[in-house]
Amino acid sequence: MLFITASDTGFYFFLPYMVGQIERLFPKARLIVYDLGMTEQETLQLNEWGVEVKKWHIEPGYPVEKPNYFPLALHKTSMILDALELHPNEGVVCLDADAIPNKRFFSIPTGCDVAVTMVDQEALTILDSKPEIKYNGIFNTGVVMFGRSKRRLAFASEWSDRLSTSGAIESDQRIAWLLLEEMEGF
Repeated sequence: MLFITASDTGFYFFLPYMVGQIERLFPKARLIVYDLGMTEQETLQLNEWGVEVKKWHIEPGYPVEKPNYFPLALHKTSMILDALELHPNEGVVCLDADAIPNKRFFSIPTGCDVAVTMVDQEALTILDSKPEIKYNGIFNTGVVMFGRSKRRLAFASEWSDRLSTSGAIESDQRIAWLLLEEMEGF
């Protein structure tokens, strides 16, 4: 199993614990951290822990030059596509840098194309009173799992294409929700 995440210096704080938890819970798993602006010392430390670090960007030609909030999170779909293309025979788990595993699961379900976590139960109970939650949908793309199916790449490609052509108010989470709603077997 392959875990992937992205981080800049601002989110590096979470990575030591993530690395430790992945080693403890998934001893045979590998972790790739897509570097969105970490320091040289931070990348060296990750390498010493056996973590692969890949310099990354938001979209071709748009390098991350400073820590910032990018509501489109274009780096997420581009790094997912990279991981799925380079590792076609592995299950891939994409975690936001602050999404730390706390329990072992044995595998991604057989036949699973993509699995996404739902927003917490409290958020579901207040959907009607919180338009921003309702707008972004019931899924949280902080944890996304991809099985070994051939359809996973098609999903990730469509997600990336829709996100890159969406308006500035859209988020990776909303685009994934809209796409998942359209899928057979939702």
